[in-house]
Amino acid sequence: MSDPGETGGPGRTIRVAAALILHDGRMLLVRKRGTSRFMQAGGKLEPGETASAALVRELHEELGLVVEASALEPLGRFSADAANEPGHVVESEVFRLDLAAVLPPGTDPLAAVQPAAELEEVLWFDPLGHDPARPARGDLAPLTEAFVVPTAARLLRQERRERATSFGQAAGDYDRGRPEYPAEAVAWLLPGGAERVLDVGAGTGKLTAVLTRLAPEVIAVDPDPGMLEVLARNQPFVRIERGTGERLPVADDFADAVTFGQSWHWVDPVAGCAEVARVLRPGGRLGLIWNVRDESLPWAADLGRAMRARSAGEQIVADGGPQLVEPFGPLESWTWSWTRRLSLDDLVAMVASRSYVIAAPPAEREAILADVRAVGAAAATDGTVDVPYVTHAYRATVSSRPR
Repeated sequence: MSDPGETGGPGRTIRVAAALILHDGRMLLVRKRGTSRFMQAGGKLEPGETASAALVRELHEELGLVVEASALEPLGRFSADAANEPGHVVESEVFRLDLAAVLPPGTDPLAAVQPAAELEEVLWFDPLGHDPARPARGDLAPLTEAFVVPTAARLLRQERRERATSFGQAAGDYDRGRPEYPAEAVAWLLPGGAERVLDVGAGTGKLTAVLTRLAPEVIAVDPDPGMLEVLARNQPFVRIERGTGERLPVADDFADAVTFGQSWHWVDPVAGCAEVARVLRPGGRLGLIWNVRDESLPWAADLGRAMRARSAGEQIVADGGPQLVEPFGPLESWTWSWTRRLSLDDLVAMVASRSYVIAAPPAEREAILADVRAVGAAAATDGTVDVPYVTHAYRATVSSRPR
């Protein structure tokens, strides 16, 4: 008896429904028992079953997710050689699913998805290719490699561009809530005797302010005019330019150092490395820095849970640090631990300035901020909290100019 999901002769075409599940810049892949290749969650259609109904059923059986068909966004129909059945072609209707939107509030999406039924393993990875844990070529199903990963990469690039320029909507909260950087850490980023520094993704000037105390000339670059407006008020003597890490508005051999404070995760690392190398002088240095909350303290861990998600920068640090490509030499790293005292209003402003909170639906945003305020109030002394931070700094020297 032929499989009801197969048509066009004895098993030539297999009709399936599959989910492109994205969360926090990553894409969910699954591997079925007895197989070696990763693919999307989903499965074959039963007789008379629509693709969306089949996917709702498969997501519940294999991942324990309760999903309404209305939560599935059609992305298209794709065909490729079947991964595990030689001589067959798989025809897949692919739907996008926003995982955070279908889970109960406060649920950790990465922990909520666990393999069941036919699944042996689930894997989160970055389809933009920045993740060293990404499966090797040949470990992905043909349809996944040829169509779904490029689709995911396109969607994430678009989302990243939108989020990278969303901060202007909350520029006041950003300037009020975000921390500066330890001067010792910033000095460590720069080469000795640096005269001209380009600060990219400068935002409202948190890193810029420290750099002006360490180098004679600092140029601040950001794509968001709302953020640059605040920066201009904070640092009226700093030259300001609009641009991105992939398209810097300066000439070749321009700077002794290029820095990214809390912003390299918005940059395509291959294009960004090439562009930074173009504008650096011989022997110039790329400096990357992130302030990350230290959640080893119980109240700080509660705060992280209330905030619902890691930022893309926090995820890079958790994964072992940024990945650079030629022409940069070995990446050095160092950390500094410190504490920042905040009022409850400033604590809420810090969270309100995060891009995923800015982009959240109003009800979700208010729920996150209410939970953050409640956690802060429980930990506060005299209306303030001491937020523990670890500053993670990375530096690399350009070894040659790109051709």
